[in-house]
Amino acid sequence: MVYANLKAEMVRKHLSVNELAKKMNITKKQLELKLLGLHEFNLDEIEFILREFNDCNFDYLFQLK
Repeated sequence: MVYANLKAEMVRKHLSVNELAKKMNITKKQLELKLLGLHEFNLDEIEFILREFNDCNFDYLFQLK
């Protein structure tokens, strides 16, 4: 998992990949590929995630591991 912190925050908020994908208006598969680092998040998606996880900053959520 490339974005381990983002995935951990999803777990903390009880938010599944499918649920977050629906909120972002993308498919579950698209989000899975982005979380694995195989596709990049676009600016709108990053801004949405930062709003959704507003108690976390960009550097933490999108830290590559």
